[in-house]
Amino acid sequence: MIQLEKVDFAYNKAERAMEIPILQQVDFTFAEGKRYLLSGQNGVGKSTLLQLLARNLRPTGGKIIYRRPPLEQLKLAAVTPLNTVNSSLNFTVEEFCRNIVQLRILRDSRQRKFSRIQDLFGRKRQEVETGGNSVAYFRERLSKLTERLDLSACYQRQLKELSQGQYQKLLLIRAILAEADVYLLDEPTAFMDRKSAELLPEILQEFLAPTCLLLLVSHEDPSLFAAYNKITLQNRQLTAEV
Repeated sequence: MIQLEKVDFAYNKAERAMEIPILQQVDFTFAEGKRYLLSGQNGVGKSTLLQLLARNLRPTGGKIIYRRPPLEQLKLAAVTPLNTVNSSLNFTVEEFCRNIVQLRILRDSRQRKFSRIQDLFGRKRQEVETGGNSVAYFRERLSKLTERLDLSACYQRQLKELSQGQYQKLLLIRAILAEADVYLLDEPTAFMDRKSAELLPEILQEFLAPTCLLLLVSHEDPSLFAAYNKITLQNRQLTAEV
């Protein structure tokens, strides 16, 4: 699904007239439907790799190819650890959750409209599969997720009143409900309580489509992700564990 061909990346420290290499001539293929656990020492560039795959950074050499679906059709969801909760978030958890559902329905309705236009021009219709594609469907999934992650009691609280761990859970829920093709999760359990962190692999297994690609960085016990494909970033190279 995503192929790295001779990818280089270095941070340019202009004030010192030097570059800090992170990746060097990396060849690697992330396959559709696979779950990957990325490990490596602090500072080797795990978060940088995720930022490259999310296209928030560009390689300094080589190329990253998005094959299925192609880049223009790719639905990508990313979660990164928080530094703090924004004190200007004056709306409630309930309003935040309602907005998640509304945005999903809006996105799906636009996709269906595009499919109908394709029909008019005699092209093959691309069906939009969302598992139900209704407000009721997404509300049910949202309800299950908030219950599993112990957020139901927070519904009437404003986001700025949440702990970092609680807000991190909301961002994870939003990503899951995006039903994306690719998930890039960088320390998704940061600041979460132990129970929720240990539930994460089970929740991802239950709620993510088997066809999506998942790349996860976590400092949790690796045994929680025993079924994942283990890859390591070391010496500027990406290596799959055998």
